[in-house]
Amino acid sequence: MRAVQSISLGRAEIVDIPEPELKADSILVRPHYVGCNPCDYMTIDMSFAFTEGQVVGVDYSGVVEKIGEDVKTDLRPGDRVCGAVAAGVGCDISRGCFADLTPGYGHFVFPVPQNVSMEQAGVLGVAFSTMAISLYQDFGFPLPDMDPKFGKGKPFFIFGGSTATGLWAVQFAKL
Repeated sequence: MRAVQSISLGRAEIVDIPEPELKADSILVRPHYVGCNPCDYMTIDMSFAFTEGQVVGVDYSGVVEKIGEDVKTDLRPGDRVCGAVAAGVGCDISRGCFADLTPGYGHFVFPVPQNVSMEQAGVLGVAFSTMAISLYQDFGFPLPDMDPKFGKGKPFFIFGGSTATGLWAVQFAKL
């Protein structure tokens, strides 16, 4: 299969590599659209994030090809999905999405609603994960269905609410 892979610091190429193995905790996705964000160039150009042989790319939308045996989901092969994969130092170098196939994390592959285009969905993964890490890990918010009275009537300011991450944060803070 073809993939964009980091070859040396500051250099990436389109190369032929073996198809990624389907791990028990993964969903194999055929990307149709990918987003471009700073994580992508960092895995090529920044020494702190560079890993030789890394398949580049984080945000994607595409179609499910196969589902790992340990993934608990209602998704099926052929479903439209989106998500994000971690790329860079310490990560599985096959998990980039600038490729014919990407092994998405089973817990981080989401169905694309019919009223959302695949082009639009291709940029949702990192914005969603950044929001989730910020609200639920860094700020300690309870998950939306855990404490419905949390923060009721208290003001909360989201700086940059018109950004991709901010739009997610506004919606989840309301929950």
